[in-house]
Amino acid sequence: MEPTDDAELKRFEERKRDAMVDPAERWRLLQEMIAWADSQRPVPRNSPAGARAAERAQLARMEEDDDKSPQDAEI
Repeated sequence: MEPTDDAELKRFEERKRDAMVDPAERWRLLQEMIAWADSQRPVPRNSPAGARAAERAQLARMEEDDDKSPQDAEI
């Protein structure tokens, strides 16, 4: 059977996919994908973890600036 239009092709591919994986396995895979996607999100800026990350970044920049500035330089 060769699908003739996009809707028919979509139904054909869905039936093929449904025959390959049982519903429980599909649900498990879906949950894994959602968990992975959630773990890829950046930390929100207004969360405690986000505030600590911003503080670390700012302290690192301040330390870099201190290293670059000529303190106690001879004139």
